[in-house]
Amino acid sequence: MKKNSGGACARCGACLPVCPVYRQTLIERHAPRGRLALLEAAEDGLATPALAESISACLQCGACSSVCSADARPHRKIAEARKTSAQFAPPWPVLWHVLGSPTAWSVLDLLGSLPAATGIFFRLGAMAMMEKEAGARIPDPAPVPLLSRRGLKQFQQLRRHRQALLARCPRPRFDGVRIAIFSGCVQNFIYPEIPAVMASWFPGAEFVIPSEQCCCGLPAMSAGAWEPAVRLAARNVQVLSEAGADVVLTGCASCAHMIRQWPEHLEGHAELYEKAGSIVKKTREFTEYVSETGSLLLEPAGSLVVTAHEPCHARYGQGGAVPVEKFLRNALPENYADSRQECCGHGGLFSIRHAEISDGIFRARLGHAEASGASVVATSCSGCLMQWRSRIAGKEIRVLHVSELAGLKEI
Repeated sequence: MKKNSGGACARCGACLPVCPVYRQTLIERHAPRGRLALLEAAEDGLATPALAESISACLQCGACSSVCSADARPHRKIAEARKTSAQFAPPWPVLWHVLGSPTAWSVLDLLGSLPAATGIFFRLGAMAMMEKEAGARIPDPAPVPLLSRRGLKQFQQLRRHRQALLARCPRPRFDGVRIAIFSGCVQNFIYPEIPAVMASWFPGAEFVIPSEQCCCGLPAMSAGAWEPAVRLAARNVQVLSEAGADVVLTGCASCAHMIRQWPEHLEGHAELYEKAGSIVKKTREFTEYVSETGSLLLEPAGSLVVTAHEPCHARYGQGGAVPVEKFLRNALPENYADSRQECCGHGGLFSIRHAEISDGIFRARLGHAEASGASVVATSCSGCLMQWRSRIAGKEIRVLHVSELAGLKEI
């Protein structure tokens, strides 16, 4: 087996208390050091069932690497090991093809004009499996995806409506600023209203939403499908470069995390590598851009209590996002309640393959939020948003994207 980059694991155990999966199962092969030990012991590929199960049961949250004094980078080595694991073979590459193929997205654009069809078509098989096995209530796909002709028209209509609601709030103008929105898959197919709500925070800005953009590539890379991830990155870099924007804005900390890895994955493509570097310099996650520009405008009802859910890709400094906790403390000093920050258990395919563990991790996180007394949980990650909303049926708590807090009294 090819030796992975990074230092050697010191077996110190610093990763144990920060690994959500290990804390849930207390099984050593589910600990980062246990996974690395199995990887190091493997002589030929990933033939052992214990190793295959071990690398599958990883959230790719990055918590272990953030505390590793030996710089062993466990989460990265696990992602690399997944390249050769049979369990990450088809049918998952079919999903990367659908999310990255120009032809496939043209078909999706056409189906976007047929409301009755989209509700069925966009209920991807993986989501349906999660709904069945975990008992979760997956949000219905949007009748019209953002990246369709009707979706882009609705974006403009909702943006104007939201700006009218927020006209009373003092905020800076963004005249002359051209902003390209990178939606990501979840905001395109399930929550297309979020980009419009985000855009309402920046009056005067010119917005462009390139319809040929596709998945950022993070799900593919996390599953070990690095070649499809590189193809997705290359397509997005080309599309966003042609947009001629001053800022590339995303409402998802996980997408921001992946975008900032695009140059690394395109290092062997000279022209695209340079363009990717330029895109990274322009990229801002929503909380990051709002904090940078001083465009805070939250005026919630006096009785509203809000707490944060910090996405893992923001918590561990990989997404470039301003921590949601800090963002909300600054914006809502009288209405913010602390809650213990832990992973929600989503992790993309993890919540499908390991539904029981994912559910246990989420229940612990939900308990901390409920103990805070908050009536609203705000997050900046599309995957976290979907995980929370799919599992809080019957709970007296709302889960919103941070941008949706503006004008909450009118929502």
